[in-house]
Amino acid sequence: MTLSKSTFIASSLMLASLPILADHPSLGINSGYGGAIVGQSATTLPEGAFSFSIKQESIKNNTFSDRKLSEFGEAGQDVHSVESLDVINLNAAWGFSKKLTLGLSLPVISRNNISQAPHHHEEEHHEEEEEEHHEESTPSADSLGDSSGIGDLTAYGQYQFFSSADNRRLAAIYFGVKLPTGKTDQKTDQGETFEAEHQPGSGSVDGLLGLSYSQHLNRWSLDSSILASLATEGTQDTDLGNALNYDLALSHPLMATGESHSHHNHHHTPSLISAATLVFELNGEWRDKVDVDGTTQAHTGGNLVYLTAGVRVNFGQQWSATLSGGIPVVENLNGQQSDPNWRGGLVLSRSF
Repeated sequence: MTLSKSTFIASSLMLASLPILADHPSLGINSGYGGAIVGQSATTLPEGAFSFSIKQESIKNNTFSDRKLSEFGEAGQDVHSVESLDVINLNAAWGFSKKLTLGLSLPVISRNNISQAPHHHEEEHHEEEEEEHHEESTPSADSLGDSSGIGDLTAYGQYQFFSSADNRRLAAIYFGVKLPTGKTDQKTDQGETFEAEHQPGSGSVDGLLGLSYSQHLNRWSLDSSILASLATEGTQDTDLGNALNYDLALSHPLMATGESHSHHNHHHTPSLISAATLVFELNGEWRDKVDVDGTTQAHTGGNLVYLTAGVRVNFGQQWSATLSGGIPVVENLNGQQSDPNWRGGLVLSRSF
Protein backbone atom coordinates (compact mmCIF):
# COMPACT_ATOMS: atom_id res chain seq x y z
CA MET A 1 0.00 0.00 0.00
CA THR A 2 1.27 3.46 -0.88
CA LEU A 3 0.74 6.15 1.73
CA SER A 4 -0.16 9.71 0.82
CA LYS A 5 2.48 12.34 1.49
CA SER A 6 0.53 13.93 4.33
CA THR A 7 -0.03 10.56 6.00
CA PHE A 8 3.60 9.62 5.72
CA ILE A 9 4.74 12.93 7.17
CA ALA A 10 2.52 12.16 10.14
CA SER A 11 3.71 8.56 10.46
CA SER A 12 7.36 8.62 9.48
CA LEU A 13 8.85 7.87 12.89
CA MET A 14 8.34 4.80 15.05
CA LEU A 15 10.41 3.95 18.12
CA ALA A 16 10.04 2.41 21.54
CA SER A 17 11.72 1.76 24.92
CA LEU A 18 13.74 4.93 25.10
CA PRO A 19 16.27 5.13 27.86
CA ILE A 20 15.62 8.01 30.25
CA LEU A 21 16.78 7.20 33.77
CA ALA A 22 20.51 6.73 34.17
CA ASP A 23 20.73 3.00 33.49
CA HIS A 24 17.19 1.82 32.65
CA PRO A 25 15.33 1.86 29.34
CA SER A 26 12.12 3.79 29.89
CA LEU A 27 8.69 2.50 29.02
CA GLY A 28 7.81 5.26 26.55
CA ILE A 29 6.55 3.88 23.23
CA ASN A 30 6.09 5.97 20.13
CA SER A 31 4.08 4.48 17.29
CA GLY A 32 5.63 7.16 15.13
CA TYR A 33 2.55 8.94 13.93
CA GLY A 34 2.27 12.65 14.56
CA GLY A 35 4.83 15.22 15.52
CA ALA A 36 6.31 13.70 18.67
CA ILE A 37 9.72 12.04 18.59
CA VAL A 38 9.79 10.53 22.10
CA GLY A 39 6.24 10.96 23.39
CA GLN A 40 3.11 9.39 21.96
CA SER A 41 0.70 10.75 19.37
CA ALA A 42 -3.01 9.99 18.97
CA THR A 43 -2.64 9.55 15.19
CA THR A 44 -3.00 5.97 13.93
CA LEU A 45 -1.73 4.29 10.78
CA PRO A 46 -4.14 3.95 7.85
CA GLU A 47 -5.83 0.57 7.57
CA GLY A 48 -3.49 -1.96 5.95
CA ALA A 49 -0.41 0.28 6.19
CA PHE A 50 2.87 -1.05 7.61
CA SER A 51 5.82 0.80 9.13
CA PHE A 52 9.31 -0.32 10.13
CA SER A 53 12.08 1.62 11.85
CA ILE A 54 15.47 1.20 13.46
CA LYS A 55 16.62 3.61 16.14
CA GLN A 56 19.97 4.20 17.83
CA GLU A 57 19.75 5.98 21.19
CA SER A 58 22.71 6.87 23.41
CA ILE A 59 22.94 8.39 26.88
CA LYS A 60 26.16 9.69 28.41
CA ASN A 61 26.21 9.78 32.22
CA ASN A 62 28.19 11.73 34.79
CA THR A 63 30.02 8.88 36.48
CA PHE A 64 31.41 8.59 40.02
CA SER A 65 35.18 8.52 40.45
CA ASP A 66 36.89 5.50 42.00
CA ARG A 67 37.56 7.58 45.11
CA LYS A 68 33.88 8.47 45.47
CA LEU A 69 32.78 4.87 44.97
CA SER A 70 35.36 3.79 47.54
CA GLU A 71 33.87 6.26 50.01
CA PHE A 72 30.39 4.90 49.35
CA GLY A 73 31.69 1.38 49.99
CA GLU A 74 33.28 2.37 53.28
CA ALA A 75 29.93 3.87 54.31
CA GLY A 76 28.19 0.60 53.47
CA GLN A 77 26.26 2.08 50.54
CA ASP A 78 25.47 -0.13 47.54
CA VAL A 79 26.06 2.44 44.77
CA HIS A 80 26.65 1.77 41.06
CA SER A 81 28.04 3.90 38.25
CA VAL A 82 27.25 3.40 34.54
CA GLU A 83 29.28 5.40 32.02
CA SER A 84 26.82 5.17 29.12
CA LEU A 85 23.76 3.38 27.82
CA ASP A 86 23.19 2.46 24.17
CA VAL A 87 19.94 1.05 22.80
CA ILE A 88 19.08 -0.09 19.29
CA ASN A 89 15.33 -0.56 18.79
CA LEU A 90 13.79 -2.60 16.00
CA ASN A 91 10.15 -1.59 15.57
CA ALA A 92 7.24 -2.63 13.40
CA ALA A 93 3.63 -1.41 13.31
CA TRP A 94 0.54 -2.37 11.32
CA GLY A 95 -2.69 -0.48 10.69
CA PHE A 96 -5.16 -3.21 11.66
CA SER A 97 -8.04 -0.82 11.04
CA LYS A 98 -8.62 2.90 10.67
CA LYS A 99 -8.78 3.29 14.46
CA LEU A 100 -6.48 0.50 15.69
CA THR A 101 -2.71 0.17 15.22
CA LEU A 102 -0.73 -2.82 16.49
CA GLY A 103 3.03 -2.73 17.09
CA LEU A 104 6.11 -4.61 18.28
CA SER A 105 9.39 -3.27 19.63
CA LEU A 106 12.55 -5.26 20.34
CA PRO A 107 15.55 -3.47 21.91
CA VAL A 108 19.22 -4.45 22.00
CA ILE A 109 20.66 -2.86 25.15
CA SER A 110 24.26 -2.15 26.15
CA ARG A 111 25.33 -0.71 29.51
CA ASN A 112 28.95 0.34 29.31
CA ASN A 113 31.67 0.53 31.96
CA ILE A 114 29.64 -0.49 35.00
CA SER A 115 31.36 0.04 38.36
CA GLN A 116 30.20 -0.37 41.93
CA ALA A 117 31.21 0.62 45.41
CA PRO A 118 33.48 -2.09 46.88
CA HIS A 119 31.97 -4.38 49.48
CA HIS A 120 34.04 -4.61 52.68
CA HIS A 121 33.99 -7.96 54.45
CA GLU A 122 37.07 -7.65 56.70
CA GLU A 123 36.96 -8.98 60.25
CA GLU A 124 36.76 -6.57 63.17
CA HIS A 125 40.31 -7.28 64.39
CA HIS A 126 41.61 -5.83 61.10
CA GLU A 127 39.71 -2.56 61.36
CA GLU A 128 42.43 -0.66 63.27
CA GLU A 129 45.06 -1.75 60.75
CA GLU A 130 42.82 -0.61 57.85
CA GLU A 131 42.28 2.80 59.42
CA GLU A 132 46.04 3.14 59.94
CA HIS A 133 46.77 2.59 56.25
CA HIS A 134 43.64 4.29 54.90
CA GLU A 135 45.34 7.50 53.87
CA GLU A 136 48.15 5.61 52.13
CA SER A 137 45.86 3.25 50.21
CA THR A 138 44.73 3.99 46.66
CA PRO A 139 40.97 4.60 46.32
CA SER A 140 39.39 1.72 44.41
CA ALA A 141 36.09 0.61 42.94
CA ASP A 142 34.88 -2.71 41.60
CA SER A 143 34.99 -2.47 37.79
CA LEU A 144 32.40 -4.92 36.45
CA GLY A 145 32.65 -4.31 32.68
CA ASP A 146 29.83 -4.11 30.12
CA SER A 147 26.44 -5.80 29.98
CA SER A 148 24.73 -6.15 26.60
CA GLY A 149 22.19 -8.28 24.78
CA ILE A 150 18.62 -8.55 23.52
CA GLY A 151 16.07 -6.84 25.75
CA ASP A 152 12.39 -7.48 26.44
CA LEU A 153 9.87 -7.49 23.58
CA THR A 154 7.01 -5.01 23.86
CA ALA A 155 3.71 -5.76 22.09
CA TYR A 156 1.21 -2.90 22.10
CA GLY A 157 -1.96 -1.53 20.61
CA GLN A 158 -3.16 2.01 20.00
CA TYR A 159 -6.90 2.66 19.71
CA GLN A 160 -8.14 6.08 18.59
CA PHE A 161 -11.44 6.54 20.44
CA PHE A 162 -12.04 10.19 19.50
CA SER A 163 -11.56 12.38 16.44
CA SER A 164 -13.17 15.74 15.76
CA ALA A 165 -15.17 16.37 12.60
CA ASP A 166 -12.25 18.25 11.03
CA ASN A 167 -9.74 15.62 12.29
CA ARG A 168 -7.71 18.32 14.06
CA ARG A 169 -8.29 16.92 17.56
CA LEU A 170 -7.58 13.29 18.32
CA ALA A 171 -7.42 11.08 21.42
CA ALA A 172 -6.23 7.49 21.80
CA ILE A 173 -5.48 4.87 24.42
CA TYR A 174 -2.37 2.69 24.49
CA PHE A 175 -2.27 -0.81 25.95
CA GLY A 176 0.25 -3.59 25.85
CA VAL A 177 2.56 -6.01 27.56
CA LYS A 178 6.33 -6.32 27.94
CA LEU A 179 7.43 -9.94 27.64
CA PRO A 180 10.52 -11.52 29.29
CA THR A 181 12.47 -12.22 26.08
CA GLY A 182 15.67 -10.45 27.13
CA LYS A 183 18.91 -11.96 28.37
CA THR A 184 19.20 -12.21 32.14
CA ASP A 185 22.49 -14.15 32.51
CA GLN A 186 25.16 -11.61 31.55
CA LYS A 187 28.40 -11.93 33.54
CA THR A 188 30.77 -9.35 34.98
CA ASP A 189 34.49 -9.33 34.16
CA GLN A 190 34.94 -11.33 37.36
CA GLY A 191 32.59 -14.06 36.13
CA GLU A 192 29.69 -13.20 38.44
CA THR A 193 26.15 -12.59 37.21
CA PHE A 194 25.21 -8.92 36.87
CA GLU A 195 22.46 -7.72 39.20
CA ALA A 196 18.98 -7.75 37.66
CA GLU A 197 18.87 -3.98 37.12
CA HIS A 198 21.95 -4.20 34.88
CA GLN A 199 20.75 -7.13 32.76
CA PRO A 200 19.41 -6.48 29.23
CA GLY A 201 16.18 -8.29 30.16
CA SER A 202 14.05 -8.10 33.28
CA GLY A 203 12.59 -11.60 33.41
CA SER A 204 9.20 -10.07 34.26
CA VAL A 205 5.86 -9.62 32.50
CA ASP A 206 4.79 -5.97 32.76
CA GLY A 207 1.53 -4.34 31.70
CA LEU A 208 1.31 -1.03 29.82
CA LEU A 209 -1.57 1.46 29.77
CA GLY A 210 -1.61 5.03 28.49
CA LEU A 211 -3.53 7.95 27.01
CA SER A 212 -2.57 10.44 24.27
CA TYR A 213 -4.09 13.63 22.87
CA SER A 214 -3.09 15.46 19.67
CA GLN A 215 -4.24 18.76 18.19
CA HIS A 216 -3.32 20.86 15.14
CA LEU A 217 -2.77 24.53 16.07
CA ASN A 218 -2.47 26.41 12.77
CA ARG A 219 1.18 25.85 11.76
CA TRP A 220 2.02 24.05 15.01
CA SER A 221 0.95 20.61 16.20
CA LEU A 222 0.69 19.48 19.82
CA ASP A 223 1.09 15.91 21.08
CA SER A 224 0.71 15.01 24.75
CA SER A 225 0.72 11.63 26.44
CA ILE A 226 0.97 9.71 29.69
CA LEU A 227 1.99 6.05 29.86
CA ALA A 228 2.15 3.80 32.92
CA SER A 229 3.79 0.43 33.45
CA LEU A 230 3.08 -2.02 36.25
CA ALA A 231 6.17 -4.11 36.88
CA THR A 232 6.15 -7.60 38.33
CA GLU A 233 8.89 -9.67 39.94
CA GLY A 234 11.39 -11.06 37.48
CA THR A 235 14.91 -12.46 37.48
CA GLN A 236 16.82 -12.70 40.78
CA ASP A 237 13.57 -12.08 42.73
CA THR A 238 13.78 -8.46 41.56
CA ASP A 239 10.96 -5.99 40.88
CA LEU A 240 12.44 -3.13 38.82
CA GLY A 241 9.63 -0.80 39.87
CA ASN A 242 6.54 0.75 38.33
CA ALA A 243 7.10 3.64 35.95
CA LEU A 244 5.17 6.62 34.60
CA ASN A 245 6.14 8.49 31.43
CA TYR A 246 4.66 11.92 30.67
CA ASP A 247 5.43 13.89 27.51
CA LEU A 248 4.54 17.12 25.72
CA ALA A 249 5.65 17.87 22.13
CA LEU A 250 5.29 20.83 19.76
CA SER A 251 6.18 20.39 16.08
CA HIS A 252 6.39 22.87 13.21
CA PRO A 253 6.95 22.14 9.50
CA LEU A 254 10.07 23.73 8.05
CA MET A 255 8.97 22.74 4.56
CA ALA A 256 6.18 20.59 3.17
CA THR A 257 6.68 20.26 -0.55
CA GLY A 258 8.34 17.73 -2.74
CA GLU A 259 8.89 20.13 -5.57
CA SER A 260 11.14 23.13 -6.24
CA HIS A 261 9.72 25.99 -8.30
CA SER A 262 11.44 27.64 -11.24
CA HIS A 263 10.36 31.25 -11.79
CA HIS A 264 11.92 31.31 -15.23
CA ASN A 265 10.42 28.31 -16.95
CA HIS A 266 7.39 27.80 -14.63
CA HIS A 267 7.83 24.07 -14.14
CA HIS A 268 8.20 21.90 -11.03
CA THR A 269 11.33 19.88 -10.34
CA PRO A 270 11.07 16.94 -7.91
CA SER A 271 13.41 17.32 -4.92
CA LEU A 272 15.05 14.68 -2.75
CA ILE A 273 13.50 16.03 0.47
CA SER A 274 9.70 16.04 0.48
CA ALA A 275 9.18 17.48 3.99
CA ALA A 276 11.04 18.60 7.10
CA THR A 277 9.68 19.14 10.63
CA LEU A 278 11.18 20.79 13.72
CA VAL A 279 10.19 19.25 17.07
CA PHE A 280 10.54 20.42 20.68
CA GLU A 281 9.60 18.17 23.60
CA LEU A 282 9.53 17.83 27.36
CA ASN A 283 9.95 14.15 28.26
CA GLY A 284 9.48 13.06 31.86
CA GLU A 285 9.74 9.75 33.66
CA TRP A 286 9.06 8.76 37.23
CA ARG A 287 10.27 5.34 38.30
CA ASP A 288 9.75 3.57 41.63
CA LYS A 289 12.64 2.11 43.61
CA VAL A 290 13.94 -1.36 42.79
CA ASP A 291 12.88 -4.14 45.17
CA VAL A 292 15.15 -7.19 45.58
CA ASP A 293 13.56 -10.12 47.44
CA GLY A 294 11.48 -7.75 49.57
CA THR A 295 14.29 -5.24 50.22
CA THR A 296 13.95 -1.75 48.75
CA GLN A 297 17.13 -0.41 47.10
CA ALA A 298 17.73 3.15 48.31
CA HIS A 299 19.85 4.30 45.36
CA THR A 300 17.33 3.57 42.60
CA GLY A 301 14.32 5.27 41.01
CA GLY A 302 13.32 8.91 40.99
CA ASN A 303 12.10 11.55 38.55
CA LEU A 304 13.80 12.97 35.47
CA VAL A 305 12.68 15.43 32.76
CA TYR A 306 14.48 16.01 29.45
CA LEU A 307 14.27 18.96 27.09
CA THR A 308 14.51 17.44 23.62
CA ALA A 309 14.93 19.08 20.21
CA GLY A 310 15.00 17.31 16.89
CA VAL A 311 14.37 17.47 13.17
CA ARG A 312 12.60 14.94 10.97
CA VAL A 313 13.30 14.83 7.25
CA ASN A 314 11.14 12.90 4.77
CA PHE A 315 12.54 11.52 1.54
CA GLY A 316 9.77 10.94 -0.95
CA GLN A 317 6.68 9.24 0.49
CA GLN A 318 8.23 6.21 2.18
CA TRP A 319 11.55 7.05 3.86
CA SER A 320 12.39 9.38 6.73
CA ALA A 321 15.28 10.16 9.08
CA THR A 322 15.11 11.83 12.50
CA LEU A 323 17.96 13.32 14.51
CA SER A 324 17.39 14.44 18.10
CA GLY A 325 19.29 15.51 21.19
CA GLY A 326 18.31 16.26 24.76
CA ILE A 327 19.56 17.47 28.11
CA PRO A 328 18.06 16.90 31.57
CA VAL A 329 16.31 19.97 33.00
CA VAL A 330 14.86 18.30 36.11
CA GLU A 331 16.85 15.70 38.05
CA ASN A 332 15.43 14.26 41.25
CA LEU A 333 16.99 10.80 41.57
CA ASN A 334 16.83 8.82 44.80
CA GLY A 335 20.04 8.40 46.77
CA GLN A 336 23.32 8.31 44.86
CA GLN A 337 23.06 7.57 41.12
CA SER A 338 25.15 8.45 38.07
CA ASP A 339 22.92 11.13 36.55
CA PRO A 340 22.65 11.66 32.78
CA ASN A 341 24.63 14.40 31.03
CA TRP A 342 23.05 14.27 27.55
CA ARG A 343 21.36 11.92 25.12
CA GLY A 344 21.11 11.66 21.35
CA GLY A 345 19.15 9.60 18.88
CA LEU A 346 18.96 8.73 15.18
CA VAL A 347 15.99 7.00 13.53
CA LEU A 348 15.59 5.58 10.03
CA SER A 349 12.03 4.67 9.06
CA ARG A 350 10.19 3.21 6.09
CA SER A 351 6.45 2.95 5.44
CA PHE A 352 4.66 0.60 3.05
